Amino acid sequence: MNKPTIFFSHSGKDGEMILLLKNRLLEITGSTIDIFQSSDGQSIRFGRNWVHRIEEALNDAEIMFVFITPNSMMSNWIYFEAGHAYAKGIDVVPVGLGLDISTLSAPLSLLQGFNIISCEGLNNLVTSINENFDCKFPASFSDEDFARIADGHGEVANSTILENIFDSIKCQLGSTRWDAQDNTTIHDFSDYFDKVEQYLKDRNVDYSSMDRIETRVILVKGIQVTSYSARGSLGFQISPHNFDQSFLLFTDMVQLLDGADEICLEFTLNNRFVCLDSKLNQSAALSAYPDEFSSIAEDFGSFLYKTGDFRFSIHNVGRIEMPKYAIRISFNPKKENLQNIRMLIKSLLTKGIISTR
Repeated sequence: MNKPTIFFSHSGKDGEMILLLKNRLLEITGSTIDIFQSSDGQSIRFGRNWVHRIEEALNDAEIMFVFITPNSMMSNWIYFEAGHAYAKGIDVVPVGLGLDISTLSAPLSLLQGFNIISCEGLNNLVTSINENFDCKFPASFSDEDFARIADGHGEVANSTILENIFDSIKCQLGSTRWDAQDNTTIHDFSDYFDKVEQYLKDRNVDYSSMDRIETRVILVKGIQVTSYSARGSLGFQISPHNFDQSFLLFTDMVQLLDGADEICLEFTLNNRFVCLDSKLNQSAALSAYPDEFSSIAEDFGSFLYKTGDFRFSIHNVGRIEMPKYAIRISFNPKKENLQNIRMLIKSLLTKGIISTR
């Protein structure tokens, strides 16, 4: 007798994370069900026509879980699989994992689904299986399971999220910066490049540099540093690819500047994503989570992210008729900020502050 079959529709880039979920679900169900996951290295054997194997699995499946992540939203493949399954009468369930399903557009938005933001969300998978197959499997996903699935594979998952959501990440420093608590702070960039080059040489870090009239440029590990002597300004551009490595080096280089106790990184979303479009709406949405966010009295339209103890704001940096959104995050480069920045981005996605078009 054939086992009941579940189809996992997902992005191949999320394969390892989804495999952790699959293996735990098989433990809970005692392997009395089959789960087809195209990227697990088992569902499609070597030498088989993978398109035909997917078609076979779609014919056998009674439930399809469509995992909605930043990676899967960059591909049209899940729409093909979900459409095929729905047309065959298969129960198609959108599952938000890193993105809120309330931000989906039709046709997936028309289907009943749920978000996984805790172990309760994971246990909704078990509930769906019990309802479809008339089973009584225990809702056994724990907080530890959630941490392992959502964050245990976090280095790959988090890097992919940044790559797929943001076009660019940059920081611009002028020779003068107004500090609301003190006076004007002067940044002296005259010997900064010499400091950076010496820093990289001392640590045997590969880099390249270029000198032009009134401009000096260093390119190192996904970071471009540009000094504009005529304007008295310094610019950093950071690639979203391999962001962890670049960010840590960036904060080290920024600390070579005198008086750089607070800097601002601007994360510009690509055209697939939007943010809530007014300070009024942002304030309304974020005020629903007082344990995580609060307004800043002296900084209109900015918010404190309490978990990371730094502030951020959201802006339209495009045209009125063609909006493009950026998240500006201000923090102390001397503190540990990498994980907190990732947590903020995830939180804004989960709560629908950032959503797909």
